[in-house]
Amino acid sequence: MPSEPSLPALAKAGSSVAQFYFKSRRLAHFGALGVALVTLFVPEFFAYGLAVVALLIEALAWWLRYKGEHYHRLSRELIRWARLENAFGKLRESALYITDLRHSFGGKLEQKAVQLDKKFYNKDGYYTSDKSQGNARFLENLQESAFWSKHLYAIAAQRTFGLVGLASLAVIVIVFFIAPFIASVTPASSWELLLTPKLAMIFWALVISDELGSALAWQGAAAGSDEVDRHLDKIRASDQPSQEILLAVLGNYSVATAAAPPIPTHIYESQRTHLNKLWDQRMGRSST
Repeated sequence: MPSEPSLPALAKAGSSVAQFYFKSRRLAHFGALGVALVTLFVPEFFAYGLAVVALLIEALAWWLRYKGEHYHRLSRELIRWARLENAFGKLRESALYITDLRHSFGGKLEQKAVQLDKKFYNKDGYYTSDKSQGNARFLENLQESAFWSKHLYAIAAQRTFGLVGLASLAVIVIVFFIAPFIASVTPASSWELLLTPKLAMIFWALVISDELGSALAWQGAAAGSDEVDRHLDKIRASDQPSQEILLAVLGNYSVATAAAPPIPTHIYESQRTHLNKLWDQRMGRSST
């Protein structure tokens, strides 16, 4: 057992933290929207107070996104180096940079990474390629990553577009139908129907800007990953793929997926068995 956690384990631990922040960010966004919608049904005095609460929750949502992007970026960097070391062995040039990355995660994440190593050590490991170290191993691991990414990113984008659509419909019904109806049967002195609908729509615009941004980033990453997958198929046809070309494809893959948020764990878990079978079929392996 290694004395310190492996790079893939540390990247997985960092990714789980990033996903926690992104999930909390979404809850905060919809929490702020929910508070803003409540202002439609309370007297003006309380509406202003709730507006301040909603604003503070929205500020928290964007802070959570910032923290999530920080850990996601660190995890992606570690994954890239881990993939290179798995294929080509320890890289002397990267030692100092990787050390700095490790220190960026802190002790708690290292402990979690050690637990992940215990789970995967001497079992299936973190990579499925059984080829010897070299270009062929790097190509297979990189293509498997692109293959998974193009499917998972596409699913994440589709579900987020669906969520935005359903939530938009709910907001429209509440703001333009339910609230006016309640106001029509309530004493006018208890309602402020000029400000609060605008307030609710402003907060909804903030939610949409973030959620649609994530969905579009996932959609773009899916298209970029698919292009990388197809490119690697062409490279695989050559007898001796050039390391320089493979590293260039890795760079393209990194750029194509740089803006994408981490894939939610529940999507990965729900698709893992299916995608494992598809990948084994593609590689001509028996799937059990």
